[in-house]
Amino acid sequence: NLNQQMFYELEHYGDVMQQDFTEDYRTLTNKSMMALTWTRRYCPSAQYILKTDDDAFNVPQRYVDYLLHVKQERFVGGYCFTVMPDRRDGSKFYVPESMFPDKYYPTYCSGPGYMLSRAAVDAILNIAPNVTWIPMEDVYVTGLCRVAAGIQYIQISGTAMDQSFMTACNLAMWVKNGHNIVPERTPVLWQRVLEKPLTCEAWHSATVCCMALFLAFWCKHLWTLARHPGLHIHTQLLAF
Repeated sequence: NLNQQMFYELEHYGDVMQQDFTEDYRTLTNKSMMALTWTRRYCPSAQYILKTDDDAFNVPQRYVDYLLHVKQERFVGGYCFTVMPDRRDGSKFYVPESMFPDKYYPTYCSGPGYMLSRAAVDAILNIAPNVTWIPMEDVYVTGLCRVAAGIQYIQISGTAMDQSFMTACNLAMWVKNGHNIVPERTPVLWQRVLEKPLTCEAWHSATVCCMALFLAFWCKHLWTLARHPGLHIHTQLLAF
């Protein structure tokens, strides 16, 4: 049963965390805050924290590629947007006006995969006791607490993608996180990541080359016009 599986996991791998609240979709916020608290205590050297769902697929290499160029100390990023709160009584996303009266949520990053810097985690945990709790964990963490902490959000392309985007080339080049991935699909997707098809690299190189030629053409064109202001030049653009 589930309890036996949990104790087996704890005994053999020691990676089970437990806190005093009921296991339910409406306690996702509690789980996420518990996880962030755990990372602050036990992962002091971690520069970034990835919060992800159990039905998500992640490509660590693509995240590393992206984060190498991040300069912000307080960083919260992912697929970020805003929606109206769900007022339908009985919906698992239900949030009554008494809990959150505003017409729209603050911009937040979708739960299947959002990234936080260590400084952002500290700021969010520090401000959280002063922020009204809601059960939508991604809204609470990356929306309400982020805004209260004065942290700007950052869009990260290739996160919270559906399976149609998870081709070999996309996984090799820019897709970082997929959503609604059943366990049976994980080995297939991971094999695509490991293969890193040469055709994708060739396509990428060809694209870069074409763009360089395009820019060189226009630089020459603008230089010619600058030298001869009265000259009228007919040009034909090539679509790459």
